[in-house]
Amino acid sequence: MAECKIETRKKFVNMELKREEILIFFIEKQRYALRIDDIDRIIRAVSVTKLTDAPDYVSGVIDYHGEIVAVVSLRRKMGYPAADLKLSDRFILVKTGHGKLALVVDDIEKIVLPGADDVYDAKEPDAGGMPFIRVIRADDGIILIYDLERLLNEINETELQRIIADTFSSGEAI
Repeated sequence: MAECKIETRKKFVNMELKREEILIFFIEKQRYALRIDDIDRIIRAVSVTKLTDAPDYVSGVIDYHGEIVAVVSLRRKMGYPAADLKLSDRFILVKTGHGKLALVVDDIEKIVLPGADDVYDAKEPDAGGMPFIRVIRADDGIILIYDLERLLNEINETELQRIIADTFSSGEAI
């Protein structure tokens, strides 16, 4: 399995706005981002074992070096049409309060340190809003930066861990 380790680089601080490196990725040709500090590593998509009682945005689980990791489709979570997993898809592994979580994305673009003049705080989302913390205005479009903590709150990791435990305590193998 090919993978790349994301190493946290030194953060630069502007007097008015904290600038941080971000990883830009694609879902349905739209660019999104996560803060580098939220990412453990990026791996190529691998076979996913389905979970019967999981929410529709949970694709299933993978065995990552002996650890059972839930796989979340950001495509489904954001309301895009479901798509079959492709070998070109990537899993972004993030650390959570319960271990790791794999976020499925279509592709990875690059790591950047956006200019302070190009970053805007996102408005607080309404009840149906998406969990974005900042918006970047780039020469070739807009990039939405996910607030990982808010996203994880929406996912309900505790319930997801219960579903995984129930599935594998019943003898089902990965």
